[in-house]
Amino acid sequence: MNGEDAAATVERFSGLAAGYERYRPRYPAEAIAVILDGLPTQPTVVDVGAGTGISTRALAEAGAHAVAIEPSDEMRAAALAAGSDARPGTAYATGLADGCADAVTAFQAFH
Repeated sequence: MNGEDAAATVERFSGLAAGYERYRPRYPAEAIAVILDGLPTQPTVVDVGAGTGISTRALAEAGAHAVAIEPSDEMRAAALAAGSDARPGTAYATGLADGCADAVTAFQAFH
């Protein structure tokens, strides 16, 4: 994806953070446990395309050090406000060092 396409994708979600946070379903604890199963205690999980951080918070509540990567300033601000470790970036350019995570997730990020 080139920069122009990425910017257009981010723009499609402008003005939607409050609705995402309010209406998006939460993830069952059992599903989060399956994702974390077999990882080290307190694993580092990078949650790409994290939006408002719903999935990032679920991972953190289950004991992971969860890092949200979100290209939308508005969505990332909502994630930060809700207590997530949210950083700017995309799946193509997270800004994180290679090998820094025990797992990478992308919950509802495939639009």
